Amino acid sequence: MILLVVSISTAVYAYTTNGLGSYGSNFSNLLSNQGNSISQQISIEQATFNLTSNSQAGADIYVRNTGTVPLTIASVYVQNVTSNSFVLAYSVSPQVNVQTGNFARIGIHFTPDAQATYQFMVVTTLGTSQIASFPA
Repeated sequence: MILLVVSISTAVYAYTTNGLGSYGSNFSNLLSNQGNSISQQISIEQATFNLTSNSQAGADIYVRNTGTVPLTIASVYVQNVTSNSFVLAYSVSPQVNVQTGNFARIGIHFTPDAQATYQFMVVTTLGTSQIASFPA
């Protein structure tokens, strides 16, 4: 009987220490990601447009990491401000990693209107976003 109680106690102890350890680890990761999210800052420096009607049409946007931690660009949303219409939700694949102080070029394929102004929203994997508008 005592052997059974000791065996069950050992099993319960092992389960709770491993289980609680993973909860602590997940909580620690959550706090760490929130801190990194606050430290992330993006600047959309420039957009250049290719107004041709072939497969090269679209825009290149130049994004600078002005924060204190590296960031990863996950997606870009494009809106035609002139016509107030949504153009594109672009998932950056492969995702673009940008070190602190560096910049990256992201090519987006769509057919821009030469007379329009476009708004770009760049979003990181942690949810930090920046919006900028540029005329085509």
